[in-house]
Amino acid sequence: MTKLPIQLIDSQEKKRTDILVQLLLNFEQQDMIVHSSNAQLDLKTANEQTLTSEIERLKLIPKKTQDDPQHLKKLIRSRLYNCAEGLEVRSWTMLEHVYRREPCPFPTRARGLFTLKDSKQALGHGRYKILARGYDKFFNVGEVSWTQWDTLRLHSKGPYHLTMKTNGCIIFISALTPSQLLVTSKHAMDTELDEKENANDGGSTDKPVSHARMGERWLERHLDSVGLTKANLARELWDANATAVAELTDDTFEEHVLPTPEEETGLNLHGINLNQTVLHTYPPDHVAQCARRWGLHLTPWKTVENIEDVKRECLSIEQNGWPGRDGFIEGVVVRGFLPQDEITDPDKARQAIFWKVKFQEPYLMYREWRELTKRMLGELAKVDQTQLSKFILTQAEPGKLTSYDTDGCIKLFKININKIQNPESKLYVHWTAAELLQDPGRFSDWKLNQGIVSTRERFLAWRCTPDAQLFIKTVVHVSQKAKSQLGLTLENNRTFDKTILVPIAIPGCGKTSLGIALGSFLKCSHTQSDDIKAKKTGPMFIANLKKLLLDSSGPHLIFADKNNHLRTHRQAIADLVKELRQGVKVKDPMKSKKDWGSASKAVTEKKRIETRVIALAWDVPAHPYNELHRLASERIMKRGANHQSLRPELTSGGVEVHHVVLSKFLRDFEEFEPEVNTEDECFDKVIELSCHAPLINNLRVLVKRLHEIMPDQCPLPTDKEFTEALSKLGKYRVSVRKDMKLDPKLCEPRYFGIRIPVDLKSLVLELFSQKSETQLEPDRALFNEFLIRKRFTTVPHITLLHSSELSNASGTGSEMGLKDLWSHYRAQAVSNHLNKYEVEVTIGPKIVWNDRVMAIEVSGLGPEERVRWNDRPRTLHDHQPHISVGTLSNEIRPIEAGLLLDKVLVNLAANGYPGEGNHVFEFPTRIIRGSIRGLN
Repeated sequence: MTKLPIQLIDSQEKKRTDILVQLLLNFEQQDMIVHSSNAQLDLKTANEQTLTSEIERLKLIPKKTQDDPQHLKKLIRSRLYNCAEGLEVRSWTMLEHVYRREPCPFPTRARGLFTLKDSKQALGHGRYKILARGYDKFFNVGEVSWTQWDTLRLHSKGPYHLTMKTNGCIIFISALTPSQLLVTSKHAMDTELDEKENANDGGSTDKPVSHARMGERWLERHLDSVGLTKANLARELWDANATAVAELTDDTFEEHVLPTPEEETGLNLHGINLNQTVLHTYPPDHVAQCARRWGLHLTPWKTVENIEDVKRECLSIEQNGWPGRDGFIEGVVVRGFLPQDEITDPDKARQAIFWKVKFQEPYLMYREWRELTKRMLGELAKVDQTQLSKFILTQAEPGKLTSYDTDGCIKLFKININKIQNPESKLYVHWTAAELLQDPGRFSDWKLNQGIVSTRERFLAWRCTPDAQLFIKTVVHVSQKAKSQLGLTLENNRTFDKTILVPIAIPGCGKTSLGIALGSFLKCSHTQSDDIKAKKTGPMFIANLKKLLLDSSGPHLIFADKNNHLRTHRQAIADLVKELRQGVKVKDPMKSKKDWGSASKAVTEKKRIETRVIALAWDVPAHPYNELHRLASERIMKRGANHQSLRPELTSGGVEVHHVVLSKFLRDFEEFEPEVNTEDECFDKVIELSCHAPLINNLRVLVKRLHEIMPDQCPLPTDKEFTEALSKLGKYRVSVRKDMKLDPKLCEPRYFGIRIPVDLKSLVLELFSQKSETQLEPDRALFNEFLIRKRFTTVPHITLLHSSELSNASGTGSEMGLKDLWSHYRAQAVSNHLNKYEVEVTIGPKIVWNDRVMAIEVSGLGPEERVRWNDRPRTLHDHQPHISVGTLSNEIRPIEAGLLLDKVLVNLAANGYPGEGNHVFEFPTRIIRGSIRGLN
């Protein structure tokens, strides 16, 4: 490949780009929150008709109003840059941690996006253009649900390209015009575009050089080395509609965690992406060819064929380094391909699946040291010398070290030492605090992004000296675990009177079971919110918790059994912990009125309780709504009546109570995010638990982590003790019973349907397994998408009658008939027992799907006296009964599944062909049983 191939922007891609940018603009201004939920529009799978409809919808969205909600204000931000020739470039920044949510709320996962507006063009005809595009945000292996090795094995295929992860700053190189380059950092352009380094006198300005400007300087050197100009490269990238993605590594400009070898200093090219809404990127061999032609450094890479080879290679590189290169590296970036993607032209850019494998040591530890130092320096700038001087306890004498109160200094610098897991990192923080107290000038280069490596090397050299042991013995207070790892014999400085375990979950995760099982082999108080009968349970729950914390004779460990799914719930606990830490007045049990005379008032004392707060965070945000709703529903049904209030019962309208309650919990759930939410900052430790895991697995994880955190209070139980704990749990019965109070509106159904107790994912997998892989290809792509996105319908059902149909019939001849039918279905729903399935449903013989929805045909319902399908007005029972398997995104309405099935059946009857873009296969019909239910 001599040059990148020319890429023309077709009309469909223009629509996609216009939709994407308009969605971003609306999202940023909060219009999306008020007027639409189409931030989830799938631009990758949307067809021409869907794109056109979305364009028309966006045109109708009014301007932002003053009453728009503000809770998403900071999720997406943009900045406008004025460039040459009157062009305005907008850079988009999305809040980093939100990318991991599933589904992602952003219209794109692009990390680094620059767009240009052409006001002369109408929306849908190229009003916006993507000028530069980074990769889609990708995660470390195991960090999110879709980067687990088992998931990657199922939903990617080789060849897999392993690229050395370069430790620097990302630089995007693209074309602003056919003759002018655009060089940016991840989110910013050079703010001094018109300042060409004092061209008149060759001097430099006093302003620090931006990453973008330094990237452009290096690009000029690289291009000059091969006889090219910036205009030459601009022309090629403009014609190719592409962005070159490079890493700027120059320790004289900015140090990072690891030092840069001299031969890698400059720009290291590691990717070339098309400037399109959906990420398409060229393979590494093409990138390498371009790097050579443009004079840039090549980023090392290698290719393997399967996932097992990927794991083996990564392990080898972590242990031995990158072949032919000295020193540590940060890790490896892996790119694979979609299972349904066929290579028709090896020279074309393709969609790819990215993830990274970051090496634990020493890179992550070194990075932690850098970030901790930056935070301490940031706080140092806010205090004066008189505040620091009080932390110098004694001046150095011959043969002794200066003594410092590094604990107090660290608190002043707002570092929570208890949240640091690595003992060496704790020691590094204390050492850095002492260094800052002794001579802050040693860190003056840090404001210029220099001195990072030399500071670390100074610490590591000091770590091997006798002074280090003397320093530790006289200054540093570390945990019991750190003692053994650092070889120390010190006492832990901070002690806790009590420890609270705070679940953050939804009903059906197994909170209470976990607490009861834990209490069977550990001394643990257990207070349940569900046991409280008061109208307002929140204040009473906190009062009960306070009583247990103040009880010095009670167990050290307390299980605060409540979902705590709202930030206000966690704030209430944080406020209590703070109150008790400051001290509260309590009656002195050792004194009595008799001692002081009957006229005396009750004697009180001020009691302070130091409380460790541990979050038990179930991975709720990592799973789709539908999947969690189904999983929790099944567990609530299984436990039956053994709960204070949330039992599998029916409302007066025939609606299943637990479905309503779960829906509300899932909608209201506020993610546990200590980095973002002030309400979550009080937690000292976090133990992550799995919604999917069996109770025994979560119990083992919890006990293991508790033992690591406080080994004296939490010895490791034996396997026999685990077994006995589960056995006792089976005998547990609630002692309190109360009614679940629901919003009356939620008690009434929106529609009636036949509820089918099946797992749609398992059912459809079974149906697909009856057809060979070769027969299904290429039809299986959508089903694979369903598997990846877990977009299966929460409550499988066949709709019988919707309330909207009743409303639409008002004043017509069918009104009375529909009202009678509604009353009939209501009576059936209310009279049926939850576990009684009195309707026979014949599914098959067809399952149909397209790039939006999937449906299973239902060919029989009975008995007719219960279902009364034929009593429905002609306009309603003309369509074929069906089960909606699911939709590919939130904005696609499930009603499309029925419309698709009707269309396919008509087409097949007419000409034997399902229609363009529609897929169908047949399977032997089968009978399953269901029951009539009110649904919401």
